[in-house]
Amino acid sequence: MAIKKESTHQLIHRNLTLYQREHSAVWQCRYKVDNRWIRATTKETQLDLAINKAKELLVEAEIRKRSGIPVVTKRFKDIAMLAIDRMERDLKGGLGKSIYKDYIRIINEHFIPSLGQRLITNIDYDALQQYYDDREARYGLAISNSNRKTQNAAFNRVFDEAIVRGYLYVRH
Repeated sequence: MAIKKESTHQLIHRNLTLYQREHSAVWQCRYKVDNRWIRATTKETQLDLAINKAKELLVEAEIRKRSGIPVVTKRFKDIAMLAIDRMERDLKGGLGKSIYKDYIRIINEHFIPSLGQRLITNIDYDALQQYYDDREARYGLAISNSNRKTQNAAFNRVFDEAIVRGYLYVRH
């Protein structure tokens, strides 16, 4: 059994722990939501402020879970890289489709530079329309219907990855 360090505080038994990393003055926390541990920084250096922040993070996560909103949000770029990794593994394993190479190129050359810093949960119709408008302005002409369908399929690969990993939920 691991020995508890002085810089570790169990705030709620088996649900919320506050700790400091070895070379950091900032307090970190880990909390359990839906039987899954999530780590976050409190961005606080004082213990009493960190305790309050850790409790706020846990409450916020519980509210998000009950509201059907993903507890952990990620940037589009992070999920796009996971989708690319999955497609590359499928290609190497012989399960992938040759179109995956186009999807990977489109994601790397177009989506990540344009939408990479947005949270995956904040990409909506307006963001996609802005992306298409910017792309058409950059190249001076409208993209073909075939190209748009390929881009939409590449987008779907990224959003499917987000759903599989629990960063997006599908409402029925």
